[in-house]
Order: sequence, then C-alpha cells, then structure tokens
Amino acid sequence: MQNNQNIAQDDVKILVIGCGKMGSAIVNGWIKSGIEGKQIYIVDFNASLLEDLQKNHGVNLFTGSDELPEMTYDYVMVALKPQQIAATLSSYDAWIDNKTQLISVAAGITCGALHKLLPRLANVIRIMPNTPCLIQKGVSVGYTSSVMNSSSKAFCQSLFSPLGFFSWVESEALIDDVTGVSGSGPAYLFQFVESFVKAAENTELPAELAKELAISTVLGAAYLLESQDKEPAQLRKDVTSPKGTTEAGLKVLIQDSALDNLMNDVVQATKKRSEELAKLI
Repeated sequence: MQNNQNIAQDDVKILVIGCGKMGSAIVNGWIKSGIEGKQIYIVDFNASLLEDLQKNHGVNLFTGSDELPEMTYDYVMVALKPQQIAATLSSYDAWIDNKTQLISVAAGITCGALHKLLPRLANVIRIMPNTPCLIQKGVSVGYTSSVMNSSSKAFCQSLFSPLGFFSWVESEALIDDVTGVSGSGPAYLFQFVESFVKAAENTELPAELAKELAISTVLGAAYLLESQDKEPAQLRKDVTSPKGTTEAGLKVLIQDSALDNLMNDVVQATKKRSEELAKLI
C-alpha cells in the first residue's frame, strides 16, 4: 500500500513535537524515504541528543515551542508520551491554523481530545506505528476523524507507507486493537527472543554461539514466513515430523493452548491500557 507520489513536496512543512525513540524512528525513516531535512522542525527538550539529524540532514531543532519561527505548519506530528500531551499541546496553538493536519502517534489519546486542545485544527489523524519503521520494516495503521481531501490523505499516507506496511481503519476504536497487536508487538517478540537466548545458553553450547543460533533462527524463520505463501500453521507443520524432536519441543510450548491463551491475555492487556490512556484528557 505504498504511495510515494507526494513525499517530495518541498513546500510542505512538518512540525514534530517530541522526538524520542518512536519519533526518531519515524523521522529517520522519512529522511531515508526522501523527505528533505529542511522540511522537518523538531521540538524536544533533549534536542542535543538529536544533533546528528541536524548536522547530517539539515533538520531544524528546537528545545521549546518559544524558539520556533513565526509560521504555521501543514502537518504537526505529536510523538509525546500520552501523559505529556494534556500539559504541552495547547501551547502550540500559535503555530497551527485551520489548514493544519495533526498526526498523533500517541497511544490511547482520542481525536476528540486532541481537537479540544487545539480547536483550530483542520483535522486529526491517529497513526499507530511501531519501531521497525526505523529500518522501513514497520507497521503503521491510520484513522482520520473527518473527511480529508484526497491530496492531504495521500500525503499523510506517503509519510508512513515507505516505512513499511500501512493501512487505514474506519473506526477509531480499532486503533486500540492495533496497539495491542502491531504497536506493542515488537516488544513481545523481543521478549520471546530474550527468553529463547537464555534457554539456548542453558545448554552446553558456548554462550556466544548459543546467542547467535537463537537470534539467527528467529530471523531466518521470519524471512521464511515473509517469503512463503503459507499460513504460519502450515510452516510449523512442515518442520514438525511425527514423534520427532520438534514435536517434542512443541508439545511443551503449546500444551493445553497455554501459549494461545497467554498471547491473547497479552494483546488484551495492551488494548485495555490504551483505552485507559484515553481518560487522561
């Protein structure tokens, strides 16, 4: 679902409020995708940690809104933690107008709450990305609170589709579900790999080799899943011989549907927390 047609519009100005791990992943992905650094204006109190973006790509860096040049922005991306938005966002009213599109990547905070903080906005778009956007292997899902004109929607999509998979949803409530699956999903996989590495190191293998085997196995399996037109269940069956070694391990992993139940609980817990964050504003 990639659309790069509008990504090189050098007259578009993008303000980024907050640029931590997620914001940095997105901005770096934009630059790799062809957006000019001079189009991007970043406000972050830790701007000194982002000096490479300024030095290498010409990104405009500021530590507070009071330092911003006097102009309005076409797009404003809010990459603050949900807990920071209520206290921070309204101070940016002077830099938006009724043509400004706000993009929020904050979990939980609704379009309605963001409109209340900045009433003059043309529109609010919620995007739930994940950190693999940094290497253009991310997953981003968007929702818009009102009808966008085709060029604005295409440009918004062009900001995120080059960072990996992109899709729109028609209901804002689904963004909480997206958060539970792809938004937080990389952390689930990293935790699995961490546990897998520990298990490998508990064998008699040398520690470094054990770590390399575990990580490389996960990467290879992921590439196979991506490249094959098969369901995960079929790929699992393909490698599982009756009464073989893999079957012995799988019996432990999936006995009594424990893994299915655990993953369901994980996703539901994340979704619930996303819904709770909406009550902050």
